[in-house]
Amino acid sequence: MKPPFDIIEVPALIPAAYSELPPRPDVVLDLPLPPSVNRTSGLRLGNEHPKVREWRRCADAHLIWTRQSRHIRMIDGPVAIEICWDTQTLGDIDNRIKHLLDYLQRLQIVSNDSHCRSLRVGFGTAPDGCRVRVRSWCGQ
Repeated sequence: MKPPFDIIEVPALIPAAYSELPPRPDVVLDLPLPPSVNRTSGLRLGNEHPKVREWRRCADAHLIWTRQSRHIRMIDGPVAIEICWDTQTLGDIDNRIKHLLDYLQRLQIVSNDSHCRSLRVGFGTAPDGCRVRVRSWCGQ
């Protein structure tokens, strides 16, 4: 008996290993400068401090306005984070990292900031004040 409509079975092409698939690109975000921990720790409010909430609202709006929000995705497992500040008049650069890492966790780019295995912070070119690059950590 002849199959209807001359249907021919064709085996699917499956890669030998899924490791052959190309790696997913890094997540790169340009954000406004986060507030310093020194300016937000006086009342012990942490991330609920009005300055931090205002910065988060500005950063959220900036991601939507610049259409960067469509590139946000979760990076599973350990990550490497590179932060570039546009200005050298920040004072201590470590005081701004805390709110930025919490924000990446809030955006669900990283599941927990304790998964950060490599953190590089420096001065350079960042169009909006701060550029953050998050990638999978390969144990380098």
